[in-house]
Amino acid sequence: MKLVYFDEGTITDYLTILNNGTLLEIHDEKNESKKSASVAGNIGIAPRLSKLFSGFIGVGVDMNAQLGKSADKLIQKSITNALLSDFLSESRKQSNGLCKLENHKVFPEKNSIAYYQTISPYLVMTEGDVEISEGIRLSISKMYEALKFSKGYYEMLAFDDESLKVFRFNNNAFSNNYNVADLEQMNLSFWGFKVGTMDRDDLDFQQYMARKVNDEVLTSFHDDRSKEILDVYDIVLAGVV
Repeated sequence: MKLVYFDEGTITDYLTILNNGTLLEIHDEKNESKKSASVAGNIGIAPRLSKLFSGFIGVGVDMNAQLGKSADKLIQKSITNALLSDFLSESRKQSNGLCKLENHKVFPEKNSIAYYQTISPYLVMTEGDVEISEGIRLSISKMYEALKFSKGYYEMLAFDDESLKVFRFNNNAFSNNYNVADLEQMNLSFWGFKVGTMDRDDLDFQQYMARKVNDEVLTSFHDDRSKEILDVYDIVLAGVV
């Protein structure tokens, strides 16, 4: 798999919950897991991943004192690979709400936060602003930095032959120098959890900001907007299989 997006924190939680609060125990006839688990424990690694460290183990040294920055990166990469392998293995055995979503084309809704976040790095070179309400305008040149810290995830539309959905991506979970703008150009397989629904109109950043600025509280009792309700999926893994 060519890894594009990997929400390591959520996947770690998923594997831990599946195993009642601990990662799966390794059974090794040669007892190598006992030695590796002991050393892995010194650096906070659960037993399920301890087999990764047999190649790093000398004769019982404290790895915290011996490992340099390059070795730390190697271990982190190994942990990520182990989590990915375990996650794919477990997902084939039981779903527990996990969905594999294939043949979806992903794109940002026009005027959504993801849309502006995709184009705003290039708008830094321009001048001008965007009017979101009467008397309220946003500076284009400052938009990128503001949006980067405004939300922890991107909401993208995803379309297959059956329906339109919303895929949400943790903006810190992209791998191998990919980012949200690359999703439109790739044929990816996605794994995620359905977390709820939302009105498509709520993706419109200008409408969202206008309601906030004007302090408009819309409820089901007096909201006369037409609604297109879409299923929302939090994506935990995406890659080219």
